[in-house]
Amino acid sequence: MIRSFFAVFVITGGIIVLPLGGHAADDPPFTWAGIVFTPYLGVSAGYSTNPDEDPGGRDSPFLRYDGSLAAAVTEGKSEFTASLRGRLEEYPELDVPERWLYEANASIATELSATDSLVFDLRRRHDALDDTDEDISHRARASWSHEARHFELKTVLSFRNKDFLSPDEDNVFDYNALGGELTARWEPRKMLSPFFTVKAADVDYTNQAETRIDRDAMNYAALGGVRLTPVKSLELDIGAKYNLRLIEDDEYSRIDNGFIDARLTWKPKDGLEFNAAVWRELLEPTRRSAAVLDQTSYEIGLAAKPLDGWQIEAKGLYERQHEIGANKIFSNYELNATATYDMETNLRPFLKLRQLWESDLDMDDNAKTRSTTSEVQVGFETTF
Repeated sequence: MIRSFFAVFVITGGIIVLPLGGHAADDPPFTWAGIVFTPYLGVSAGYSTNPDEDPGGRDSPFLRYDGSLAAAVTEGKSEFTASLRGRLEEYPELDVPERWLYEANASIATELSATDSLVFDLRRRHDALDDTDEDISHRARASWSHEARHFELKTVLSFRNKDFLSPDEDNVFDYNALGGELTARWEPRKMLSPFFTVKAADVDYTNQAETRIDRDAMNYAALGGVRLTPVKSLELDIGAKYNLRLIEDDEYSRIDNGFIDARLTWKPKDGLEFNAAVWRELLEPTRRSAAVLDQTSYEIGLAAKPLDGWQIEAKGLYERQHEIGANKIFSNYELNATATYDMETNLRPFLKLRQLWESDLDMDDNAKTRSTTSEVQVGFETTF
């Protein structure tokens, strides 16, 4: 337990404050030398029937510690923000009892004019929450936005990479990706607003000597559609998306698909919001014999404040994953529900429930259950 307390101390930047001593929600945040600091701490306990989400996986109780420290400073028309967050998990019944991650972010946003803005952001993430996989990822982005009365334009340039540190053969999935994105929207304030998005990325795998597939590729996507806003409380983006991946491998040189792309937000009244989305994308594979992962996702969510101080969130997600080249098809159903109570001291007790079903599919989409996971978590969080 001393080790766990020390981890929370490190994760939160060396600041430990008892949750019951947190300031009230209306109090101003902590400020020093013009910098606004926002520390966060969360502690919870729970039980999972299959933390590793493996077939025949073992169950275990767990303790989870979350902490973060965010800082923001504004100078003229520019704002600098930075954050450090971390998590430590302890599963006493598993072979790898301690898991952790940390993530560091920094960004600079500046207004160039009344219609133009520029944002630079960096992220580093070290993830060791899995029982076998450990990886480090980086991302750097620069985006320029132009927002006029009748037209909006946004461009993004990005670099991202991922390096696996696991003791097995996962380093064959190490890659670097350099890409760009352009989005344009006409009449953004009208009930009918057409838009399009185009993306391109050069993906370079750095450790492929031991695999039979050359995964280096150019990845493209094009999306066109329209935003419908019949009333202020309802917003619907609906369109069609085309995905194309040109791979340097001789056997899997071209993979493409098309699918509907839609996102809905509905706020029928204050304190109640519904969300839904469907999309399809080509992602990096997770199996050595696969060239690319073709994933289709369906999501629905609800956020409500039924009583003073209470907030309820629920989300359902279905994913169909096809590992092209490995001839493997999977489906995942996941349900999440969270109930939170915001106390006057800024202490927020919460209850979280999670259920996951993972199945193998044949080519006719007949399912065979591979694993199930049920999880309950109780704890508190505070921002002080």
